[in-house]
Formats: sequence, structure tokens, C-alpha cells
Amino acid sequence: MSERVKVGDVYLELPKGFPKAPIRTLAEKPEKPDTLEVPAFVHIRNDPVQDYLDGSNRTSPIEKTNQVSAKAPDLMAEWIAFCGEKSRLPGYWLQYQKQESKDCGYNVYASLFGLQWFFVNKMYVNGIISLLVEFGPLFVFLVAASSLNNDHWINDRAGMAMLLCASLLMRIAIGFWANIAIYKRANAEISRIRAFNLDSEMHLSLIRSAGAPALMPVILLNVCVVIIKVMSLRP
Repeated sequence: MSERVKVGDVYLELPKGFPKAPIRTLAEKPEKPDTLEVPAFVHIRNDPVQDYLDGSNRTSPIEKTNQVSAKAPDLMAEWIAFCGEKSRLPGYWLQYQKQESKDCGYNVYASLFGLQWFFVNKMYVNGIISLLVEFGPLFVFLVAASSLNNDHWINDRAGMAMLLCASLLMRIAIGFWANIAIYKRANAEISRIRAFNLDSEMHLSLIRSAGAPALMPVILLNVCVVIIKVMSLRP
């Protein structure tokens, strides 16, 4: 006896008891596996170098926020913090930096007070230089007057007029030079504070502190002047 099995449109006669479907053996493999399983011998590991490179290319939102908050203000805002909101110096400094002006304006207070103004603004070396410039014409006049006889014109009104003119010119020069000197000091202080990489509020706070006037050096200077005068009056 035989059994008929349909294969497509053809009927095949098979012996009785022969299996109608092929028996799958261990050597046979399916043409298309149902799932792709990771072999047991494969070990998944994390490469620390690659993880570091991948992490460096990704910036977290917190890091971006810190970068924005740590951005330093512009130079004009730093100058205003250094000089004060009502000061005209930042405008003069901007024109001087853009080479639109050959000077930073005229400083009346530096011209009148000289040494004391420089000490208030913490420029002690510049203050000593201004003192020498201010009293330079007087020193030259006294040396010339002592070496010449009383009949010379330098001991007359002409000499006094020349002394006054020279002293006035020196004070005017100090007034123009003072704004340039404080401009250089402000930029030096701002560059030093920028190196700390602080947030905007703390950054401007330190600049205000650097530009704040110092009264104690002026008080000590005046006390020393008074002591010297008192000692010179003693018999």
C-alpha cells in the first residue's frame, strides 16, 4: 500500500509509514532564524577611552548654563563698574581706545590736588611722579635765583611770572596725564580679575572694589604733612 502526498500540483506516492514531512536533524539549520541571539562566548565590555571621547562630545545642560553665566561682561560695563555710573571717563576711554582722540580728557581734580588725587585712586608711584613734576619749576627757580645776583631779571617780576606760567603748564599736563594713567590701571585690574573666571555679578563686584577710592592713604599723607610743618616751626 502507498500514500499519496501532494507537492504543489503533483501527487507523489510514498510507501506506507514513510514520514510526510522531512525530519530536521541537528546538522540542519533554519534558513532564517527567528531571533538573533548573542553567542555565549561573546563578552560585552565598555571601552573607557571611547566612553570618555563620547562623553566629551556631549555637553550637559548644566554645563551649558554655567558657561553662559560665567561669561564676562563687555568692556564698557567693566569700565562703568570701575569708575561709577556717573563718571564720564568710560566714554573718554572708548574714544581713546578707538584712536578717535589723542587723550582721555582733562581731569580737573588731578590738576588741582595732584598727589592727593593719585593717592585716592591707589596710584602711589604716579603720585610721587606728579609731585616731582608739580614742584619741578619751583625747584629750578630757587636754584637759579640763589646762584644769580639780586639784580638779575629772574629775581624780578619777570622771573615770578615765568615761575607761575611753568607751574600752571605742569598742572595742566598732570590733568591730561592723570586720565591716561587711571585708564591703564583700570585695564590692568580688569585683566587680573578676568583671570578668576567668576560669574558676572561677582566679577563686577570685584571691579567696583578695585576702583573704589582709598581715603586712608590720603589721611596718613595729610597727617605726615602736618607733623612735618609742626616740627619745622619749633625753635
